[in-house]
Amino acid sequence: ADVFLEMAGTPDAFNLGMATIRAGGRASILGVFPKPFEVDVTQMVFKGVRLSGINGRKMFDTWYTARSMLSSGKIDLKKLVTHKFKLKDIDKGFQTLLNREGMKVVLEP
Repeated sequence: ADVFLEMAGTPDAFNLGMATIRAGGRASILGVFPKPFEVDVTQMVFKGVRLSGINGRKMFDTWYTARSMLSSGKIDLKKLVTHKFKLKDIDKGFQTLLNREGMKVVLEP
């Protein structure tokens, strides 16, 4: 990934993002973590990752930028959706993710 946005506030999400970011990539941390956790800083050093924490005013600026990019058609999020399931089939949706068969699973009411 060129850009990694951590918004969940979970160590697993952070570490997965760091593992998948490209050399020279940018990581923006928006999530709030409930407690300290161990991070492999060496990985960030060798990849040359640009890491920044975002809160307050800058956070809202990123939302406006994202909204602008989506409304302009520059980014088509529909291409990211790999599977759609009815809400009653939620177990199938989670199993698809756990089996790494899908990237973005949508549950429809």
